[in-house]
Amino acid sequence: NMVGRNRFVGPGSFDFNLGIYKNIAVREKYTVQLRAEGYNFLNHANLSNPGGQDVSGGGYATASYYGRRFFQMAVKLHF
Repeated sequence: NMVGRNRFVGPGSFDFNLGIYKNIAVREKYTVQLRAEGYNFLNHANLSNPGGQDVSGGGYATASYYGRRFFQMAVKLHF
């Protein structure tokens, strides 16, 4: 018994990224920028589509295609 193409709809995705920065004037021509960024800030699991070839697993979406929460910080000098 075959199932046609695009018969099943996979789970949606939710992504919340956050970035903040602060510019600080050091002298007349120099500015320091402090930056912090967070990806997948709320740590929400975005599940991948269920496998289409093997139906023995029941067609459940169990794998996550977007990794865990990730933060990075940077300092930039403008002159």
